[in-house]
Amino acid sequence: MLDSTNNEQLTKQNEALQNKLQSIDERMNERTHTHTHIKRLMESIREMQETKQMMVAAKEEEKKGFLARWFGGK
Repeated sequence: MLDSTNNEQLTKQNEALQNKLQSIDERMNERTHTHTHIKRLMESIREMQETKQMMVAAKEEEKKGFLARWFGGK
């Protein structure tokens, strides 16, 4: 009788551990998935910033070109 009680307790503990491990695994997968999305988002933001910087630089060059033509023509 003692052996069957011990076996039942061990079985319950084993099931509880399995559930806990599964829960941990699911949370790890969620974090990995979230991390991947954040990484992609950050890459997109960096690309947008670089594009904006290039646009500003191009506009500055256009202004310089205009001013150079304006004052150079005199």
